[in-house]
Amino acid sequence: MLTNSDDSVFLCASRPCEWDVDFKLNAPMGAVVEGVLKGGHVVSFKVTPANRTKYVHIAACTAPPSPPAAPPAPSLPAGQE
Repeated sequence: MLTNSDDSVFLCASRPCEWDVDFKLNAPMGAVVEGVLKGGHVVSFKVTPANRTKYVHIAACTAPPSPPAAPPAPSLPAGQE
């Protein structure tokens, strides 16, 4: 749910879009990140202390994989259609 690189913090990169998430997470450098995500959208978001907000990035949710394509229907030999 939370990863970091240097001073930046990245949220929810692997969360499916259909998940509704209410969270409060401890982040590096003493930050606390709180928020609500519903239907793939940010409903509320807060970072404490506020000066760490510019370092927090919310990644797009992950769409579920497409189902595999159905195999083609078998064809009948000529004259048996």
